Amino acid sequence: MAVQQRDRALDTFRGLAIVAMVFFTLLLRLGEDLPEALRHNVRGSFHLGDLVLPLFLFASGLSLGYYLHARKGLRPSDLWRDVAHRFLRLALVGIILSPWSARGWFEMDEVMLSALLFPACIALAGLDWRWGPGVVAVVTFAYPMLWAAGWDALMKGHYLGGYAAIPFYLPVMLAGLLLGRAAIVEGHFRGRRSRWIVAAVSGLLLACLLLGGSVDKLTATPAFMLLSLLVCYLLLVAVELLASRLRLPELEYLGHRPLRYWVLMWLTSLIPLQVFKDRTGTSLVMEWPLAVLASLAVLLLLWVASRLMDQIGKRLFQRAS
Repeated sequence: MAVQQRDRALDTFRGLAIVAMVFFTLLLRLGEDLPEALRHNVRGSFHLGDLVLPLFLFASGLSLGYYLHARKGLRPSDLWRDVAHRFLRLALVGIILSPWSARGWFEMDEVMLSALLFPACIALAGLDWRWGPGVVAVVTFAYPMLWAAGWDALMKGHYLGGYAAIPFYLPVMLAGLLLGRAAIVEGHFRGRRSRWIVAAVSGLLLACLLLGGSVDKLTATPAFMLLSLLVCYLLLVAVELLASRLRLPELEYLGHRPLRYWVLMWLTSLIPLQVFKDRTGTSLVMEWPLAVLASLAVLLLLWVASRLMDQIGKRLFQRAS
């Protein structure tokens, strides 16, 4: 039963992550004069919406633990062939969407970031789980040296900080991978290994704050990444406890298809709106209450579209067989 609750919790958590990503992305592009509670990506400040990208990367890391567990019998060459195929699929989606999602061809967006972190985490997964927090610590305390070398200048002017931001997001997905693998061994996300990893992250966060570190997403500060990890873990535990009492099947459903949901948002909503704006010069930006309602409506429509795709695919399969 614990394993079943763990798997349901993972699917629910991934569904929650993609819903939050889609909602805040829609809201940022549709709304104006957003209140503080709904803003994000503001330099020098911290908002709830800043957590949605780390939430998505953390959920992706959790999934990697299960990905590796399902392929533990493969030879290294076969594993890396499978990794390469998955990377190429994700990268292709990122490239196709990049003119709209990242404001330029081959710029890095959320999908491309996830694609690039994927093989890096797989390479580090060969380490013993006790070494994982050490890798997170090394990356964290490498920040000051990278800043001293002018690394932040490479991030300016690029969506999400561009490719130069990849090292700063690595701890988020890596920690998710470590916790996913720990849960496979212990049957849930609250075991001894998980607590040890979270304690290490908490210690690193405390050290960053005592040294005067700021919590800022746009400059991808260590304190922001570590705080994001703790919030993600606490939310994961809350979802796991909730899964033991209440099923949320629609979130579980979306947790199985996060990439589809993200791509549907662009194909059916944001890209058509951008093309309409470019051709007519008319912007559909609206007051924030209407933007919230519109974003929620799009969330529902995307879910309906995904369900219809499943039904059509099922009928085509039945006819073919």
